[in-house]
Amino acid sequence: MTARIGGKTMKNLLHETEEILRAAGKTLDDLIVAVGNDFQFPISDFIKLADTEYDDGYGAPEVATDLILLGRGFWLERAEYDGSEWWEFMSYPLGYPLYQHLPVCHPKALTVRQAYANGNGASVGWSSMFDLNPNASTKTAEPN
Repeated sequence: MTARIGGKTMKNLLHETEEILRAAGKTLDDLIVAVGNDFQFPISDFIKLADTEYDDGYGAPEVATDLILLGRGFWLERAEYDGSEWWEFMSYPLGYPLYQHLPVCHPKALTVRQAYANGNGASVGWSSMFDLNPNASTKTAEPN
């Protein structure tokens, strides 16, 4: 689903996520955990933060470039070309990737716009989850 805001075409991250999952015969309930390079966080945090608009057009990517959503036997990762961005659906044999060592965090931003709204002027794009959430508190990972 897209909307026009200030002359720009904006996309809702949560709706985009639901669309790619639906195309693969999956739902949000099939997701296990969200991860970045530096920490993991509950899918419930992702769902709350992902209900936001972002500019998916050319320029700089607004969604964290290291954001990955893991499910049983699949994952979603961000892809981009010249700033245009989207989810890629990837499959792997059953088993879990090695994310368990990452500390658990409760981020406040998935996009550059959310980081700015939180008072963190991280960048204009190509930001990691840590770049967008430098002050997020972490704790030792708990088994899922």
